[in-house]
Amino acid sequence: MGMRGFLYSVILLLLTVPVVFFAANYFAVASSMDAETAIGLRGNEFASFVNSVSSDLPRALTISGSNALAATVSRVTANGSPLDDAKARLEELALNGTLYGAPLLLNSSLSHWAQRVQQIGYSRGFETLVTIESIDARPLDSFHLAFSVNASVNATDRVAQMTVHRRHSPTILVSIQGFEDPLYLMKTNGIVHRTVVEANRTVSGVSGIDWAVANKVYMGASDGASFLDRLENSTQASQKYRALSSQDIGLETFVNVQELLDNGLEIKQNKTDVDHLYFNETTPAGYALNGSQYPLFRIDAGHAALYGANGSLAG
Repeated sequence: MGMRGFLYSVILLLLTVPVVFFAANYFAVASSMDAETAIGLRGNEFASFVNSVSSDLPRALTISGSNALAATVSRVTANGSPLDDAKARLEELALNGTLYGAPLLLNSSLSHWAQRVQQIGYSRGFETLVTIESIDARPLDSFHLAFSVNASVNATDRVAQMTVHRRHSPTILVSIQGFEDPLYLMKTNGIVHRTVVEANRTVSGVSGIDWAVANKVYMGASDGASFLDRLENSTQASQKYRALSSQDIGLETFVNVQELLDNGLEIKQNKTDVDHLYFNETTPAGYALNGSQYPLFRIDAGHAALYGANGSLAG
């Protein structure tokens, strides 16, 4: 090969080396970008999973709390026996789906939700641990219960080399409206039923009291039995439940004694028809209301003043 051939070979080599170097670097960079993109996508999927767990916990608590309340009311109304500790039973049902240790709502309990979250996490390749540390059920006011939970979520993705630890303490409210009043049922031997419906207007004067009697509505009360007390067959708001809220938690409604008579029940004559007092063993005296549409209705002086009818008491 002459000098000219040698020069051609050198020129060809000089032209080829940059092309090869560019191609090698292009594929290396492209491969690196693909890896970074894959890790980024994986990281986004991991973050989405963790965030979905955070947003789903309050919904799970709402379902478990609502079902727990429904189950306790059904238990009392079905067998006519009060609960020993309404707060503890609500918490047991919401957390484990059991009542007195017997399975009842396993698939809607918080423990079941935690297991499902862990299974979904593992199916996506995320090591997941959900721990329900504590649960609390308490009366918030006369017509709402508050359910709170403390939970921790630990999730790890080995691929994206990410670990997340979060703590959650949501509180949700469950209304008691629409549920049967267990006290009314137990005090009438299961004969007369009444559903909790909050009065949608101020009850005042004889006409207001007559309206409340006719519509069987409930009013908030400072001394009436709370819904949890009623599940325990108690006629007064207990100190143990009062201490759990800064608001009044009691309820009261007016007993229609004519309804009791129509169902073959004996009535307490000349006793106040404010339910938590009427069903109490030491029912205070009651007085008729002048102008009332209910001639058998009686109310004590204290509640007559409270509802603006003290000037209408019959002597």
